[in-house]
Amino acid sequence: MDRRLPLLGLLALLAIARVAWQVYAGWGLVTLDVRNQPVAKVLAAISRQGGIDIASTLAPSIPVSLKVKRVPP
Repeated sequence: MDRRLPLLGLLALLAIARVAWQVYAGWGLVTLDVRNQPVAKVLAAISRQGGIDIASTLAPSIPVSLKVKRVPP
């Protein structure tokens, strides 16, 4: 019984570390699947997910389609 508690603590710590690493490893990557959405909405999503500022001279209402999974902005 005395050895179980430290082993359970270590197992819990490893599980937390794995989840933290998965969140950290995917930080700043962009995943989108949009069809015929206004470019302003798509750029806002890329900006939010990628943690960057985006400036564009396109008309905000131009429809765009984009499908990406876990790519850098």
